[in-house]
Amino acid sequence: MLNNESGLTLIELCLTMLILGLVLMASTPKLARSFKNLRSKSVAEDVAADLVLCRHRAILSGSARRMRVWDNGLGYTVERLSLESGNRPSLRSSEAWQVEIDNPMATETTLSPPGQAFEWTPAGSQTTGTLILTDAQNRLFEIRMAGKSVTIHEMVNAGE
Repeated sequence: MLNNESGLTLIELCLTMLILGLVLMASTPKLARSFKNLRSKSVAEDVAADLVLCRHRAILSGSARRMRVWDNGLGYTVERLSLESGNRPSLRSSEAWQVEIDNPMATETTLSPPGQAFEWTPAGSQTTGTLILTDAQNRLFEIRMAGKSVTIHEMVNAGE
């Protein structure tokens, strides 16, 4: 009698499952780190996009805008200069600014320096400066405003 049965034995199936399990166990921490890296980079890109958007809104609306980091560094506020009164308020007067957006940071990320503000006039001129985004793994992303450009650089952390 011929035995033409083909397939896997139980031992072959168990060894295959064991190898797949070992490969998954080895790759999971790297995938988790990669996901966290991408999430932190995405948060930095969102902040940079809001900086650019503030400039464009100031130019298009004819009303000054500013983005101010919260005092605890856990978010930022986008504000516009209110011109409702007949007087032209000072850019430095806190009463003249109306909140458009309060944007809390993603979990375990902070912006510094706290209280930092970037301002744009309707002509497009702005303050220049740098924000530092720090994530839970103490990775640093530098978000720099200079002229019309906003750049993001991942900084090497000396603690690693």
